[in-house]
Amino acid sequence: MGYRLPLVTTIVTFLMMILGAVVVGTQAGFACPDWPLCHGQIIPSFNDPLVLIEWFHRTTSALGGLLILLTAVQVFRYRKQNPVYVKFAVAIVICLAVQALAGAAIVVFKLPGYMTTIDVTNGMFLVSIFAALTAREYRIREVAQNRTTEEQDARQAALFTPAAVLVGVTILQVVVGGLFRHTGASEALFGRNDYVKNHFQDYMLSETVANAFLMFHIMLTVLVVAATVWVVAQALRNKMFVTPALVLVAIVLLQSLLGFVTLGTELALSPATAHLGGAALTMVVGVYIGARARFAKTVKAVSSKKEADKKVSNRVVVGTN
Repeated sequence: MGYRLPLVTTIVTFLMMILGAVVVGTQAGFACPDWPLCHGQIIPSFNDPLVLIEWFHRTTSALGGLLILLTAVQVFRYRKQNPVYVKFAVAIVICLAVQALAGAAIVVFKLPGYMTTIDVTNGMFLVSIFAALTAREYRIREVAQNRTTEEQDARQAALFTPAAVLVGVTILQVVVGGLFRHTGASEALFGRNDYVKNHFQDYMLSETVANAFLMFHIMLTVLVVAATVWVVAQALRNKMFVTPALVLVAIVLLQSLLGFVTLGTELALSPATAHLGGAALTMVVGVYIGARARFAKTVKAVSSKKEADKKVSNRVVVGTN
């Protein structure tokens, strides 16, 4: 199959998440009050800029969904090579279905803002699946070109545990950060409740609850930084995945800075959107490193078994002749 298609799908899924963050930041989620049409039309009037934002998000999401579905079909076609492709395909379809249903349900049933956290978290899972699939396909290419040794495989495998810890604390950070934003806790810090009002609710969380959310989110950020240091230390020690690890450092530091800028600007659109993008990129790079480490042993083992089976088959044919 190759790594290019899943790589492109990873990028497209990431961009879809950024557009979703723009919708949240501009509070354009209900600019189109119906679904799947917008004000009863395929192409509505764009007199209201928020309508354009929401319509553009829906349209690009639909096109991105088609690419995601195409990737799932392509992955499933390779199921005879390895049963793991079935798992990848099923996971992609499930996440895509959840993404579509969650987005539609929020609009149709006018669900509370905190339900959007499901949409964001599921998006993180979806982009992670494609990052892992990209890593696997690149690993297959690496093995096919004999660009790895058993000693290198062992050093790559050493990064699995720190990368897995990083991914785990990052997804927890995303969930807490999503609830911090979508429950209105972040706005409550500044005496506002615009977001929850946009979701047809009229309340404001107490400053105590809002600060508790913030402190928990910052604590998880510290854990993400610590896990990143662990990944980098292992990368430098084993001289494997050094470049991705250093990129990860830059992303995590920038994302942390953007978090403080977001608060300092009282949730301005640009830093808030970039902050979510940083979390998504942290997931992508962390999953990629972890998946490469995980597949350092399994992919080669499968390839060796296939090669051995092929040799046995050739011997049987020669013997028969």
